[in-house]
Amino acid sequence: MIENLLGSFEKSLEKYGMDFVSDRHTLDKGLYMRISPEGQISTYIVQDSKEVALDEDYRWFQKRDFISRYVDSNKAIYTKPNKGRIHSNNYLTCFIKKDNIIESDKTAEKKNFLSQQDIIENLKSYFESLLGENLNMSRFLDSINYQLSKEHYDFCKHFLIDNYSKIEKVILEKADEFEWYIKIFFDFDYDLYQEESRRYLVHKVFNSNDYTLLMEDDTIGLTNFNMGLNAKKKYLEHQTKKSNVKKGNIPYALSLNDAINLYWYGLYLKNHSNKHYYQIMDDLLDIELSSESLKTMQPQNMIVLSANNGQKIITDYDIVPTFETRSSYKTKNYLEYTYMKDGIEVLKEYSNDKLGTIKAMELDINKYFFSNQLLYNYHTDPKDINGNNYMSNRQKNVLMLTRDLLFDYFYKGLYMDLQVFIDKYGIVFVKDRLFSFNNKNPFYEAIDAFNTYYSIKSFCKGGSKVENLQSIKNQVNKITESNGAELFETNDAYSYAAGQVAYYLLRQSESSKMNHDMVMPMLDKKKVSQLNRELVFTFKKYAHKISSKHIKFNQVYSAVLSYNESEKVNEEAFLAGYLSNNIFYMKNKEEKEHE
Repeated sequence: MIENLLGSFEKSLEKYGMDFVSDRHTLDKGLYMRISPEGQISTYIVQDSKEVALDEDYRWFQKRDFISRYVDSNKAIYTKPNKGRIHSNNYLTCFIKKDNIIESDKTAEKKNFLSQQDIIENLKSYFESLLGENLNMSRFLDSINYQLSKEHYDFCKHFLIDNYSKIEKVILEKADEFEWYIKIFFDFDYDLYQEESRRYLVHKVFNSNDYTLLMEDDTIGLTNFNMGLNAKKKYLEHQTKKSNVKKGNIPYALSLNDAINLYWYGLYLKNHSNKHYYQIMDDLLDIELSSESLKTMQPQNMIVLSANNGQKIITDYDIVPTFETRSSYKTKNYLEYTYMKDGIEVLKEYSNDKLGTIKAMELDINKYFFSNQLLYNYHTDPKDINGNNYMSNRQKNVLMLTRDLLFDYFYKGLYMDLQVFIDKYGIVFVKDRLFSFNNKNPFYEAIDAFNTYYSIKSFCKGGSKVENLQSIKNQVNKITESNGAELFETNDAYSYAAGQVAYYLLRQSESSKMNHDMVMPMLDKKKVSQLNRELVFTFKKYAHKISSKHIKFNQVYSAVLSYNESEKVNEEAFLAGYLSNNIFYMKNKEEKEHE
């Protein structure tokens, strides 16, 4: 994964330089101070980087701030008596939080406030650590040909320590105008900043120097990006791999230069939202990674980003060899559901603005299966997904079981995952829509879910391989015209007719509102014998409501009860019959004359 991701990123760094990453870095809220070689102090306040005009001063601080931050709190420059209070990584800068310097009720409560003497002692310790052994190992310094500029170091050190009272006075004067950070920069060449930043990184970029190994012409070690080891968690080690590092068998090793570039890549990703992205392999990166497939016939890296303690982590990665976004899919009204519009019966059409792409299917699955909750929850932590007015707990459970299948199809092009999804879970969504108490119109939502399910099934298996509902309806209609002489030819036709009978019987209920969970006992029946007994029980319950002259019902009901009881019920066909327009309400002329 790492080599693939670094390939195109390093090409972009080579062409555009560090500006490629730093230009998208945002400054923290705070007071920024710029100290000239003559000792003059100028200030710049950032209240909200999203709203500030990116003027020349902002750009000046932006470039230097980006490369002067510590990697993480565990790799802060050592200071005493207070560890980790200074967040910068070189002698040209000093970053410290506002509540360490300015006393308030809040800082007193958190015990963050430092006295002037404590801060001066921390500064002395900070500069001593920059010359200490931990940041001046010859094996690292030799690799970058580093040479300390004693003149610049001495100036920065003495100015900060000797003139701290002057600096503090400026801070206190501006105290009401900023929040979060106080960041001090010395106005020296950017090249010097880069040199000092690189000195820090070569010592701190690896997970731990205990895991580094000095090779003949390079140093290799364990990256701190998306990977790590912990002395208390031995299971993180690569137990079957022999290694010559000081401790532990590292699962993956990088060269020093690659580790630094990977660190910059992590900061590049930091400016992206927590979702999926595509990155063309072995090609220059665009300014931002794309959440849409870039080139359908060219291999791409696909990554999914999330955040952990302020750092971006890659929670999913795959190589997408080819990816076809075009699709012939369209949700069709297989149940022939109609509605009234301006007094006219209209056949419902399913459409969205993504027709012609696989996105059309994703949008319909999101809408008709998941109540518009899928797109937001592909990668959400399970504990953060709650059943609510929009998504039932049943939907949440199925979401957890199916979201990887759907994501792999819609964003990686893994076609087989779609087939597994629709075969195993398609009917589950239809029943969920029908029985969910969250739904305002469960019957009509179940119709939408069934049409979506059947359309996807037809798309996966081909229209000719999916039983044609119209042929089933023709068989049932044949029964109504046979004067009792015809029987069902297929199990599907029986199941569809049983669904029609079930709906008609349950509609006879005198309850003010028909609850569709009344059909659940019938759906639970797997054999014809079991379902027919349930239909007979329901018929007896509502027989007084059904005219003995209802010839169409009598013929279909008789044929249903005459079907081979050893056969199994087709749940899909039963639901299709239950949800389709009911033939027993479509009266012909002869039936009307008998009423």
